[in-house]
Amino acid sequence: WTMLVSATRSRDFFNSRPPHEKANLPFDSVILVCAIIENDIESIKEVIEPYCDKIVILSRTAKDVYPRLKKLPFLQDLIDAGRSAADWDGAHLVMLTNADICPSKNFYYYAAYKYRETGSPAIALNRMTIPLKGQKFPKYTVQFNKKTLPFTETDHMTLPESTEGATVERKHEMATNIMNQAQDAMDNKHDVLTHPGVDCFMFDSSILDAISFGDLFLGYPKWGAALQVMLHIMAPNYRMYSSNRQGTFHLGDEASWKISRGGMSFYHDFDHEELQHLVFCYLATHVPQDMHTLQNIINCGKLFEPRDTPKGRVPSFVRPGHEDQYLQSDFLTRHPAFFEYTIAGLPISDIRGAGNPFKRQQWVERYERKNR
Repeated sequence: WTMLVSATRSRDFFNSRPPHEKANLPFDSVILVCAIIENDIESIKEVIEPYCDKIVILSRTAKDVYPRLKKLPFLQDLIDAGRSAADWDGAHLVMLTNADICPSKNFYYYAAYKYRETGSPAIALNRMTIPLKGQKFPKYTVQFNKKTLPFTETDHMTLPESTEGATVERKHEMATNIMNQAQDAMDNKHDVLTHPGVDCFMFDSSILDAISFGDLFLGYPKWGAALQVMLHIMAPNYRMYSSNRQGTFHLGDEASWKISRGGMSFYHDFDHEELQHLVFCYLATHVPQDMHTLQNIINCGKLFEPRDTPKGRVPSFVRPGHEDQYLQSDFLTRHPAFFEYTIAGLPISDIRGAGNPFKRQQWVERYERKNR
């Protein structure tokens, strides 16, 4: 909820500025697109309508394609949802971030300046972390199951109707107060931490036309790492900007995304042909420990499998007609060992964090043998 309040405030602040202030910026207006899965329409559509310029209903989730998985959105579908707000054929920019990332008041100005400064068709903007511990957030509370919970633990849109004090107006008021205090912490650098990952991307339509994101889905590795590699290769001068108080922030750092590890019996659910794609995800350095990560690494592998064209060998994530953009990549010219194929067509790299394709093949053989 705090994200919606902060995003609309940032949007309204940018959109309300006079034209002369935005004359030399790469965009002059912001459209807030909210993508939700079909099952959530009834529970949250009415709540988010006041905040979003456009609501897009995602027609599928990972569970629809892979019944054993959770209902997680596909990266390509989210990108397409954002692009659907551009009702013209010309150039446009799409910004993608997580639903729990809050933009600062000046965020869109900051993003516009950084985008112009870089001169790249894509950039990444990292967030700051505001630890909940030690913060004196307003003592608004709601009653549920005979418990009094601080608002920062109930900052979502699906509280049961029986929850006392959780009206739309009340929660908007609570979220606004939380956001204002968080902004104050950002402005004054009080107990604010940097964050090592990347969770906000900005793309020009020309890059989105050139790259296919396949069936990578959010929530599990290696969708973010794969996206980073694609942008390094395909977007000239692609740059990642580190945490900055003018950028975005996240309340707390509970790392709820961390993956629980169990047995390896889930490998039974994947056939030999499917597992072979894993070998081509050169970002996979460790044996996948859960079925969601395994499936995403398989999908990553499909994107990095080589495709032979009259112009040369390219990864499958390069859309037809954009082969020259890959083959003439300035980044690969300067860093030829960043990504290349063996004669046998296996992707290899000497960058830190890249795995060994022969070890990945051994994983497949070992677990297929073990689970027969």
